[in-house]
Amino acid sequence: MRLGSINLKEGKEPTYIIDGVVATKQAMAKLNSADIESVHVNKAETTENGEQASSGTIYITTKNQDK
Repeated sequence: MRLGSINLKEGKEPTYIIDGVVATKQAMAKLNSADIESVHVNKAETTENGEQASSGTIYITTKNQDK
């Protein structure tokens, strides 16, 4: 997967976190780009809930998140 100039490992999906909640690729695909406030990519890490994300983690914050 390519996100801007960052290549994530081939063959494995990254972990998607939308407004602090683990999400599926399908949920991420349904997001309206106009609703996205920011995107942060970590190439490889352990997520906050302890899940290993060897293919990276994509954090998405929406403009409509509850504050």
